[in-house]
Amino acid sequence: MHCSKLTSLNVYSVAQQTVEAWRIVFYISASVYAFGTIFYGLFGSGEIQPWAATDATVFDVKSSEDAEKDNRLNTT
Repeated sequence: MHCSKLTSLNVYSVAQQTVEAWRIVFYISASVYAFGTIFYGLFGSGEIQPWAATDATVFDVKSSEDAEKDNRLNTT
């Protein structure tokens, strides 16, 4: 279903001003949000892409183990 059709359905539902109509709007909105979250969770990545990095960019990436060691050293 296209987003334009979803928008049309939401406008039609809201025009009725009933609890059932607002429930449809909620379910459509929640479905779109859940789909986006699941899609990003499956296919998204937090890695810096080569096209985004420049020579001036410095990345200080630590593993969780290194971060824990640093935290222990800083707290003692």
